[in-house]
Amino acid sequence: MKFALFLRKLINSKIYRNFIVSYIVILFIPLIVMSAIVLYNFVNVLKQEVEANLTNSFRKTVEYFDLHVQKLQEISLQIQLNEIFREVNIHQQPDKAITLKKELQKYSVNSLADKILVYSYEGDYILSADYVYSLKDFIEVYVETSENNFDLKGFKHSSDKDGVFYFSRANLTFGASKNIMYLNKLPLNGLEDPYLIVIYVISESSLRRILYPAIITDDSYLFVREPETGKVLFSFSESNNSERLMKISENLENYYINSQFTLEVGGKEFTAFAVTPSNIDLEFIQVVPADILENKINNIRVIYLLGVILIFAIGSFVIPLFARMNYSLVKKLKEYIYDMLPHRLENGEQMDEIEVLENALLYFKNESKELKKMSDKYSYVFRQYLLHSFILGQARQIENILESCRLSGLIWDKKYYAVMAFKVSKNMYVQKIRYIQEVLNPLYENKGLQIFVLEMSDFSSKSKIAIIIGSDENSEVLLKEYAIYVVEALKEEFQEDVSVGIGEYVTDVFDVHLSYSQALRVLDYNSTISNSSIMTISELNKTTEKEMKYPVKLFDKLEKAIRDANIWEIKESMDELMMFISTENLNVYWAKSICVDVITTIFKQLLLTEQDAIILKKPYIEKIYTSDVSSFEDIKKIMMEITDDLVDYFTVGEDAYELKLLRKIAQYIRQNYTKPDFSIQSLADHLHMTPPYLSQYFKKKTNYTISEYVTKLRMRKAKELLLNTDMSIADIAAEVGYYSVSSFIRRFREMEKVTPGEYKKKYASKEGKS
Repeated sequence: MKFALFLRKLINSKIYRNFIVSYIVILFIPLIVMSAIVLYNFVNVLKQEVEANLTNSFRKTVEYFDLHVQKLQEISLQIQLNEIFREVNIHQQPDKAITLKKELQKYSVNSLADKILVYSYEGDYILSADYVYSLKDFIEVYVETSENNFDLKGFKHSSDKDGVFYFSRANLTFGASKNIMYLNKLPLNGLEDPYLIVIYVISESSLRRILYPAIITDDSYLFVREPETGKVLFSFSESNNSERLMKISENLENYYINSQFTLEVGGKEFTAFAVTPSNIDLEFIQVVPADILENKINNIRVIYLLGVILIFAIGSFVIPLFARMNYSLVKKLKEYIYDMLPHRLENGEQMDEIEVLENALLYFKNESKELKKMSDKYSYVFRQYLLHSFILGQARQIENILESCRLSGLIWDKKYYAVMAFKVSKNMYVQKIRYIQEVLNPLYENKGLQIFVLEMSDFSSKSKIAIIIGSDENSEVLLKEYAIYVVEALKEEFQEDVSVGIGEYVTDVFDVHLSYSQALRVLDYNSTISNSSIMTISELNKTTEKEMKYPVKLFDKLEKAIRDANIWEIKESMDELMMFISTENLNVYWAKSICVDVITTIFKQLLLTEQDAIILKKPYIEKIYTSDVSSFEDIKKIMMEITDDLVDYFTVGEDAYELKLLRKIAQYIRQNYTKPDFSIQSLADHLHMTPPYLSQYFKKKTNYTISEYVTKLRMRKAKELLLNTDMSIADIAAEVGYYSVSSFIRRFREMEKVTPGEYKKKYASKEGKS
């Protein structure tokens, strides 16, 4: 009775009737059309799919062979890294021949190659693990007495880095009756003159073992062909019909090979598939009977027609059931929308499903406009982030940064890059950056320059502006003219005198941080000593060449102490350098320069042994050149901080040092994650680290991104508030750090698979019962 009442209610529902009609239209009409397509056109598509399935094992087998060739290249690289093959000439040191053979035995040849030989350019000999031949003897004994196209001399003088040759000799001591000689010229990178050729001997039996899975039937064939000449080098089959095998081989030598073709042999039609591996210059051809394809296609056609009949038979029974199920989903959709947007749908309970959906779409349309505005705003922030990564020397550590730059409109296509650093007052800082960009636009348009203006945040305040100039011309004069142009424009617009430091051009954009460091050094000199407002690094070097007696011996002592990891010597050396700074009556500029050189010396020594040491990532140099560092006492504090970090590093070890840093990161996040303005930048500023390195370091050590970790903490806090308080969802969103309620609900649903309201209903009741 209840079911009949419910069914009558559904039939009277306009939405339900529409569901029924839509299901009939959506399922049956396309099914009829699709069946007609199958009868006339879809057979070809099925054929292609069947062919793809039939050749799948063939392609995978060739890929497996190609992987073995790649492993041979890796062995060649190992031989390249072994200096003994470059340094020893057995004509001059005959006693070293045994040593070379033993070294060669260390390199395990994989299951593809049977033997490995090396040919030395300097000694003009061929060496294996068993014997040594002069090139002349090798050619006379083996090459000139067999069928082959082996031309070692020609390959030696060619520009090719690898090569393939056919070699047939029944009594060849290093191989079987038929072989492929695969050659690699060292060094593999091609940046130096070649000095060695590695020769891998691949026998017919090894090839057959690797390629056997591609022989799918007793009447199928596999051929290995030389691309340039068309010569069939090897043929494999399980068939006993050697005459057919020979005729197919002859036909293949006369064919221009493409990916798929047909041929007829002895009145029987065959389909052939060709694949070319990427690491070796050979062609692999699989030949199968054409009727295999037709039989499989006919079977698929019959199965498909039976499936169509079955669908027609049961469709009329299941359509109402599916309509009812989907109608319940529509009701759930209304409830979900109402729960997610309660403050937007005040009369949602009185609306039908379509009206609720319409109102929700209108709301999301308006929100998408706001998101687009935010996206436009943050695209600028992301560009600034990428530019800061280059200028602070962190770009190499960020994966695919050039692709990210391209997507953000940053194209690095100039020959030279230099950095100009401007020191300005804090007043109207943002307006000055925008004005500089406007002033430089004519240079970008008329002179073909690349110009990027950066906000530079130091540890005290925003008072520096950096400009990256990309040019195809390495001209210090023009660079200085651009700086004068900007300074005069700023002076005219803001009535302000501006100091400028100009670094020299670099040829690699990843080295642009070196130019920035030079620009900071010049800028600091201008601020502390010189009356000049504009100066280049070369002008600074000429000016300061003879101004100070440099403490070379103290730096030598510090280098030795770091190499020996002698904590007491390190502290003593740093104390003596601080004493030198305070007793030599140096000005602040030179004191900073010595401090920078101390940091450079420490980093240089640590890089020799620990390239990923966390201490190497701390921005000491950027800290030195902030506006806060203006006295000897400030410099002394930095030197003491460096000393303490270095002593901690050698005392507690790298693991404990990194654990201490991770605790600082986690502590700051836990104390600030509920604040809506929490950001990676604020965390990086607190720890005196750069955002790119901080993000990469945290991910490496915890397997979480900082954003994932913060979201995890916020969701945990939100669940606690949902279960233990009567706070509204909007209040909880604000409490855990979300500006937008909808953003909070969307993220909560992603993490917990239910909305906050559903979570509260589901688990709060359980808490009450317990």
